[in-house]
Amino acid sequence: MKTRLLSVLMMVMIALGAVAQPPRDKMLSPEQRASKQAEMMQKRLKLTDDQMKKVTDINMRFAQKMEELRKEMMKAGEYKYKKDQEMEKVLTPEQFREYLTLKDKMRNRNMEMRKHKMEKPLNNKAPENQEK
Repeated sequence: MKTRLLSVLMMVMIALGAVAQPPRDKMLSPEQRASKQAEMMQKRLKLTDDQMKKVTDINMRFAQKMEELRKEMMKAGEYKYKKDQEMEKVLTPEQFREYLTLKDKMRNRNMEMRKHKMEKPLNNKAPENQEK
């Protein structure tokens, strides 16, 4: 029973991951993402050559950092899965189902809290040191 539940849980997680992310071979490198983003900004914002260089540098720096964070998140997901495997060995099937339900409720609550934070109005003031 425990193994079956865990198998179903893993299949759902894998299916959701497959839908949420493009195939590995089609993912752009951080450098490619930064370059494409800068090109889009160049077209839409009509950046000067100086702005384009600075924007490209910023995009590159942040794309590389985001790649590091993405890899860390993947490691965290694997670690959480290992924890669930160990919990399943200790808990009864009923307790394990309740444990998974509680985890899901907490995740949903945290997502709601993040959503409310994101809904706060942004300060649309232009930076004082920005050239026009």
